[in-house]
Amino acid sequence: MKKNDCYYCKEMPNKNFCVDIGLSEPWEKGKNFKEHWHEHLQIFYVTNGNGLIRCNTKLYNLVKNDIVVVNVKEMHYLESLNDEFTFF
Repeated sequence: MKKNDCYYCKEMPNKNFCVDIGLSEPWEKGKNFKEHWHEHLQIFYVTNGNGLIRCNTKLYNLVKNDIVVVNVKEMHYLESLNDEFTFF
């Protein structure tokens, strides 16, 4: 995949373990990650609220305790559907 304006580069703490996991601050309704892709695996675990994720062309509604794995170089978008949406 060509690196372009949808490419997101994040420095990984350990270059030999390219998985991005981190607890978010609470998101308000409508907050989102613009559609993008990157060269690391990303895991989302929803801890509160409701969200929407699009991976390539498929849409998924997210609720508390859902887990989503976004593959390397997969276009994706994440949006909060209510206030207090949080995730790892």
